[in-house]
Amino acid sequence: MNIIEETTSAEIKTQRSRFIAHLIPITTTEENKAHIKSISKKHNKARHHCWAYIIGENGEKSHCSDDGEPSGSAGQPILRMLHKYELVGVFAVVTRYFGGVKLGVRGLIDAYGGAIEEAILAANLIKQVKTFDYTIECDYQHNDKIQYELQQLSVDITNTEYSSNVILHLSAEEKHHLGLQEFLSKNNHFIKIKK
Repeated sequence: MNIIEETTSAEIKTQRSRFIAHLIPITTTEENKAHIKSISKKHNKARHHCWAYIIGENGEKSHCSDDGEPSGSAGQPILRMLHKYELVGVFAVVTRYFGGVKLGVRGLIDAYGGAIEEAILAANLIKQVKTFDYTIECDYQHNDKIQYELQQLSVDITNTEYSSNVILHLSAEEKHHLGLQEFLSKNNHFIKIKK
């Protein structure tokens, strides 16, 4: 999944119509209402403000609007672009100034999708990597072997505490999580997982 940290804009022209795209970071559905109101006010002579958003840790919430354009010709193409680039926590709105030439459904799909893609390409996309954190405890005798094995599994040891035993704080990316779980399960006779 990818996120953006700041608002990005782009504009394309098709058959004399202007399509102005804004890509805005959000965390809640309420935020998009304020953004659409602000953009509508700024571009009050525009015919349409079509939008889509994806929020949630895994992009589980999404919605889109054609704002008066033919059904499926605006909101869905915008949403498809957000999915194509695996964006989450983002609100995308494309404002259209009608240029006097009807584009047809296919032309609208290409224009709305193309405008938001231009904004996405101009944005600084940040890869969001899901990680799993563990704290484990082992004795000094097994510490070196365990740390070596964890490095082989591409698990980060974020902190080490030394007391009567060794306490290791671990962080594993999702792609290495299964391997870490198997390792901990296989060695549970001398590794204790702490809560």
